[in-house]
Amino acid sequence: MIQIQKNMISVWIGTSNKTLDEFNKYTEGMEDSDSQCPAFADFGVSFIDSDFFVAFRTKNGEIVPIEILAEEIGTHSKKATEEIIRASKEKGVNEGILCIIMQTLLLNPMIQKNFIMT
Repeated sequence: MIQIQKNMISVWIGTSNKTLDEFNKYTEGMEDSDSQCPAFADFGVSFIDSDFFVAFRTKNGEIVPIEILAEEIGTHSKKATEEIIRASKEKGVNEGILCIIMQTLLLNPMIQKNFIMT
């Protein structure tokens, strides 16, 4: 389970072989805690607010450097973007086709964790 801190973002960056339709089914029902949405297990939550959830996929599944994907996150902070790039490279993620961003504004202020999924 993700322990969430106020004003943090969780970032998943990497590759996926899912089609757009498969990805849409993966996130279907994310705003209904009774839906058994498949993404809940991966994100460690029982509800995802689509106002604070963004998925970016490159055109035609083109593999691009991590620096390009990190810019799509839109942190509005050069330091935060650089930290995401550093953490990604540290985990061996140097390129990808997909980034998923979940911003958490007002949830339980516990331990901050940032995830980079490969």
